[in-house]
Amino acid sequence: MGENGREAPVPGPIAAAPGGPPGSRRLCCAMFADLVGYSSLMEENEAQTLDAVTAIHGAIVRPSLDRHGGRLIRTMGDGFLAEFIAASSAVACGIDIQRAMAARDTPPPLAFRIGINLGEITESGADIYGREVNVAARLETLSDPEGILPCRRGLPSRCCPSPT
Repeated sequence: MGENGREAPVPGPIAAAPGGPPGSRRLCCAMFADLVGYSSLMEENEAQTLDAVTAIHGAIVRPSLDRHGGRLIRTMGDGFLAEFIAASSAVACGIDIQRAMAARDTPPPLAFRIGINLGEITESGADIYGREVNVAARLETLSDPEGILPCRRGLPSRCCPSPT
């Protein structure tokens, strides 16, 4: 119970928080995901692939982000960038997404690669930028199909370079 005798509000996903002023910095966990083989599938059957990507975002990605307090920053055709307050939430969301994708039995066969990185980002309105977002994107490219690759500061410098 809160001080006024009512139930204390439960913190919601960060989607409820507006973006900060240009150039503001804060800690977050960035998740970058991309579909494996998207370009080839688009060449084979563009309409089917676009329908599948739309369905995946509606039935898998967005609900998983909502369940784990994530905020979808932007989509990029076959990929997306999301942010979380906690790394554990980002990893749990990634696991949810990968399990749901593995359970899909609708063509075409699609799989995400996911990279996750925790660090200080730069905000501009509803978007996020900076080294930590770039690292999440690099990790995604190093992830196995159907995999999740979180950054650990002990990885080689090509993955998670030390801030200078």
